Amino acid sequence: MRKLLFLFLLAPLCSMAQNKPYLEVGGVGGYYFKSETLAYGASIGLNGHMNEFLTIGVGFMPLWEEKVKKPQLPVYGDVRIRLDKRASLMLQPGYNLYKNTSNVTTSTFSGKGEVKGGFYGGAGIAFDFPVTPNTALYLHAKYNYFAFNNEASVTVGGNTTNSTSKTNRDALTLGVGLRLQ
Repeated sequence: MRKLLFLFLLAPLCSMAQNKPYLEVGGVGGYYFKSETLAYGASIGLNGHMNEFLTIGVGFMPLWEEKVKKPQLPVYGDVRIRLDKRASLMLQPGYNLYKNTSNVTTSTFSGKGEVKGGFYGGAGIAFDFPVTPNTALYLHAKYNYFAFNNEASVTVGGNTTNSTSKTNRDALTLGVGLRLQ
């Protein structure tokens, strides 16, 4: 985890050293498949062109699910391969910083549950629509994979039982925003 966070802190410096660094800011809407609920959020990214066909950078996309108070918080590396002047493929591996804890206590038992984020991956396609030489509108569609680590403990009559499991969620998101160079 520390190595991954170090990579995310180092990536913007690499991006800034490249030709034509740019900032992306936008809104995101989505749909979670398993729970069949809608999502909304934002995205911000700092990228730099490595060459004519490759762009690298970092991004952050808080995403709230309908009726859920805590957002998914993926931080990711952003690799884009340009297909033509307007379209590019996106690959976004990273980590979801999500964490939620709940406690239940009654006269006969107590329980604690914790859900922590894990691997995050996004893949999709983006389109640029230049407005001025240094500004463009962008539109993206991507598949998002969120992994979670679940830990629970239940104590009944002084005996404690612990369990762990891994789960995942996936969502399709559509985003629109502004790219500034």
